[in-house]
Amino acid sequence: MENVSKYQTLLESLRSDIVDGKYAPGSKLPSEEALCRKWQVSRPTVGRAIKDLQNAGLVWRKAGSGTFVSPQAVSSQVVLALLVEGLGRTEILDPICAQITLAGQARGCRIFSGGLPEGRHPRELALEWARNGVRGVFFAPLEHAEEREKLNFTIADACREVGLEVVLLDREVADFPRRSHWDLVGMDNFQAGYDLGLHLAGKGATQVAFVARPDFPSSTDLRLAGVREGLLRAAGGKVELHPGNPEDATFVNQVCVRKSDAVVCSNDLTAALFLNVAATLGHAVPRDFLLAGFDDVGYATLLAVPLTTIRQPCADIGAACIDAMLSRLQTPGLPARSIQLRGTLIERASTSRD
Repeated sequence: MENVSKYQTLLESLRSDIVDGKYAPGSKLPSEEALCRKWQVSRPTVGRAIKDLQNAGLVWRKAGSGTFVSPQAVSSQVVLALLVEGLGRTEILDPICAQITLAGQARGCRIFSGGLPEGRHPRELALEWARNGVRGVFFAPLEHAEEREKLNFTIADACREVGLEVVLLDREVADFPRRSHWDLVGMDNFQAGYDLGLHLAGKGATQVAFVARPDFPSSTDLRLAGVREGLLRAAGGKVELHPGNPEDATFVNQVCVRKSDAVVCSNDLTAALFLNVAATLGHAVPRDFLLAGFDDVGYATLLAVPLTTIRQPCADIGAACIDAMLSRLQTPGLPARSIQLRGTLIERASTSRD
């Protein structure tokens, strides 16, 4: 089977060359044979890439003559932006944004990313994007900013005021339990927590400590509520919230000595930090307590004790984001929608005493 990354690289390069004007509307693309030689790929791989470009309306083919750039290739392209603070350094938003980019490219969209530059008003950035042809923004609300909710509303409102559609990514701009008037796409965090609560109850847990940093977002509220409901329904158990720093030995020890059956962390990074500090204090997983997180980031399997977690459906979230944005652009008057995709429980050694 042809290497998928080679196909994707070829497709993205051709699409970029067309959009950026290297191949002008009406011009002829290199032959399939030439593309095979240049990219060191098979003829079927080139054919697949050309077909995807054709389906996106960027090229047309004439039997016996070759493949040509469509006259509307540049003007018809939808330009979208990712507004995600810290992109390139996040555990779960990075793979989700990568899938948004892939899904967008497959639909003929051009997507670029950025954060909010320090000291710059959100309206300035929104105006710049609008002048550059951006029509919609995928916005992951900030988690750790001062006056977080106010700033997040300011950013989203600034986009709307200059005519940019907004689709929220992963979490709300409003603090829990309020809901804003923008589309939201992400994992069903309540269901994810509920599934984890049922899992822990099945392992005999009745007392669970839920650990999160003090400034946690609305997605964590939903995860906490789900764990609480799952444990209550399955075992009549209780969940106690412990906001604190998972790298603080005093805080970690306070949680551990309460002798909970299990510790659930708001995400895998928090769980990894908690596990490492607990180990230095002599608390062992799963001997002393079960441990679980959310997201299934890459290092979840590489910890001293592989972590049970809820895997985010990143590819499905990416596709759903693009679908939500394109439908929003086509029908701006749609009511606000919440598109939630179910995660998958991944059981590993941290919740197994077998």
